[in-house]
Amino acid sequence: MERRLSFRSAVTASLATMLLLAGSACGAWFARAGGEPEPVGETGGTSPASAVRPVRLTGVENAYQLTSDIYSGSQPEGDAAFAALAGAGVRTVLSVDGARPEVEAARRHGLRYVHLPIGYDGVPDAVALRLARVMRELPGPVYVHCHHGKHRGPTAAALLCEWSAGWSPEQAVAWLRQAGTSSEYPGLYRSVERTSAAASPSAPDAAPLPEVTPPTGLVETMVALDQRLDELQRCRQAGWRAPTDHPDLAPLAVATLAHELLGELGRTDETRSRPAGYRGLLARSEEAARDLHEALREAAALNPRANTALEALAASCKACHREYRR
Repeated sequence: MERRLSFRSAVTASLATMLLLAGSACGAWFARAGGEPEPVGETGGTSPASAVRPVRLTGVENAYQLTSDIYSGSQPEGDAAFAALAGAGVRTVLSVDGARPEVEAARRHGLRYVHLPIGYDGVPDAVALRLARVMRELPGPVYVHCHHGKHRGPTAAALLCEWSAGWSPEQAVAWLRQAGTSSEYPGLYRSVERTSAAASPSAPDAAPLPEVTPPTGLVETMVALDQRLDELQRCRQAGWRAPTDHPDLAPLAVATLAHELLGELGRTDETRSRPAGYRGLLARSEEAARDLHEALREAAALNPRANTALEALAASCKACHREYRR
């Protein structure tokens, strides 16, 4: 009986010591990161969950600290968000979103902005080269963001972790899942799963690291959207399945890219400066693309709702091209 009590007392004392040490470690991390830590796993493991921690930062959603030098999250909203990032020790803000970043607000807090937009279909090698240079040439820690902090931003952050922190592709994929990156964006997953020589951080690159990248022109965006519409028509002809001669065209993935392309276009300065008629047609196109996306998620092949949505999308795009593609 005495041995049993002694053993129980020893276990209780050990647990108390572990909790005390864990609390001290979390408190120290909190002081460094400028937010409240919420551990995802035990420190010291080999998966990203062992190191990645969510943090609370004013004006930022889906914020995580991946390593001591890399953060990921949503677009900072307002002056308070940049103050919070600076308070967390961040020195460089990297946007992979299409919208113009708030460079002036960042400067007021001593932060350097880099703007390297990417799409939902993956990270081009040319952009990957410049992403790698951000870690080599600019002061850290680096905060990486897209719009919501769930898809493109986590992908870019994963690449930085692969290059600078030795993450494996498996760790990078696990992080994307943890961040909530949708499987409907297979190109983003492919970007972290492959390691190409062109995307190596040691590869030469003389392109600038701009604070603001001019948005893709309307004509270029419409050309890209035309390509998505052609792909969707091929999927429709195949019964809303991948065509046998083009097995990489997953209907839901293509519809998702079309919807995101329209949404991204709607948030640009160029769109805000356009006539109300153009903005209305763009809104109709985005609504039709959203209906198509939802129809393909919910129903099987030969879905009448998907057919109707695709017809509406094609009609609104045609009307917009006729009026504004000059």
